[in-house]
Amino acid sequence: MAIEKDHELVVKFMSLYSELQEYTDDDPSGLEASAESDESVKEICLEVLDVASRLRRYERLERSLFAGPVNPQFIKKWRDFDGRYAIPVGNVYLADLGFELFADILTSKPSLERKIEAADANARYQANQIEEVISFADEQASDESRSFPEDYVDELLAGVVCWERLRSQAGLDLRGIMRRRSLVPFVLIPRHVDRHHGETEVLSLRTLLLQAQEAFVYGVPFAALALMRSILEITLSIHYGASVGDLETRIKDCTNLPRTVPKAALHRLRRLANDVLHHNREQVQLPKEVDMVVQLNLLRKLIEEAPERIAAQRS
Repeated sequence: MAIEKDHELVVKFMSLYSELQEYTDDDPSGLEASAESDESVKEICLEVLDVASRLRRYERLERSLFAGPVNPQFIKKWRDFDGRYAIPVGNVYLADLGFELFADILTSKPSLERKIEAADANARYQANQIEEVISFADEQASDESRSFPEDYVDELLAGVVCWERLRSQAGLDLRGIMRRRSLVPFVLIPRHVDRHHGETEVLSLRTLLLQAQEAFVYGVPFAALALMRSILEITLSIHYGASVGDLETRIKDCTNLPRTVPKAALHRLRRLANDVLHHNREQVQLPKEVDMVVQLNLLRKLIEEAPERIAAQRS
């Protein structure tokens, strides 16, 4: 995304989105109608959507589902686009393709449950494609009418056996892994947050974030919760000035939390993790995927909206 200097897609998005906001007087409510009557509005919508789509694909190319350091102004613009403009701009695109009847379907933001359903459908398709490739290799290697070299056939069959062991012995849930990875929210770590965390530190914010994300992706929610609690404690201590007392006290005493991060939600994450860490048999439950995604989004907001003032004071 950016290493001090913004990525070209980030720069282009910032410029195009600002232009779109000027066209609409920063009010997306009538965007579809404006685009239908004004070709220039439609054109800027399609350009913004193209760059936004490329940025979303770019986010998923690497192993880690976060980027830093990122320009805080880009984070603000990107999340604003996501929250207010993404659906109307998407409707403009659908209408341009001639799908006016379907445009109204997306006028309300999809629920998290719908996102999970869509992610699962996509994961099922991708997992099936991989399974078909393995099955095809098995069939071809087992077909005595084929004139493959013997060593080549042995290697193919050995590979199929290794795949089956991976699924049966290691419990590889390909569909679940691909579904959960697509649900992990991508975190944009602001420059003023990132500079306090060295990449080589064993317990750096980046390391904990990566392992928390991957614990969730690979179906180990209890481990993910423990790591998420650690991320919460570090973030509150370093970036919100809440460095005194236990985690419960730090949350209670924190006075500068973002509007989108209520204390009650932080206490819920603390309790979920504590039930696991303290072996609370009466309270602990295996968390549902939807709950884990909610908690991961909570940490994303806490990191992305951390105040610059406190970070500057600690420098």
